[in-house]
Amino acid sequence: FNMSGYKIIKYQKGYPGGKESAGVYQKIINEIRPNDLLIIGFLGNCAIARNVEHKSQIIGVEIDSAVIAAWNDMAWQWIEIIKGDFIEIASKIIAMQEPGIKISIYCDPPYMMESIRSKKEPYRYTMPAEWHERFLDQVVEINDTSEVDIMISHYPNELYEKKLIEWRVVEYSTNTRHGRVKELLFM
Repeated sequence: FNMSGYKIIKYQKGYPGGKESAGVYQKIINEIRPNDLLIIGFLGNCAIARNVEHKSQIIGVEIDSAVIAAWNDMAWQWIEIIKGDFIEIASKIIAMQEPGIKISIYCDPPYMMESIRSKKEPYRYTMPAEWHERFLDQVVEINDTSEVDIMISHYPNELYEKKLIEWRVVEYSTNTRHGRVKELLFM
């Protein structure tokens, strides 16, 4: 596994972007269609994974060993954690599934620095703009060539809005360390 495109940053107490704010994870969960498999890319401290009804199999994909260790410490049987780069392995996970299985994907990638209010990078791992482009190209391809339902959270951002122009968008507000902000859920 090659992590060279990710920039490692000092870990901050708490985990940014976990969707913990009142009403946020509920709003996102309510948009997830019934499925047999829920794949969560960029798992982090994902409130979605921790609060969704566990009727289906859940696979979390995460690159950060500390985050994976925290999930593994919980010893929850309902989630399988895969260490790796979601961009590289999402299609492989989908290809391994039985035909006819209903798959949903939820991704909350590290937001592009130009979209966030913080002057310093809040994430332990960030993605350069080229990786965001690769990620968006990949999810658009998956969306166009399969029956997989895909949802992506991000702040308003020109690249995301351009690449996902034909996708349905739900807007919601959330509280951050820097005040109330608008987020978008692309579907």
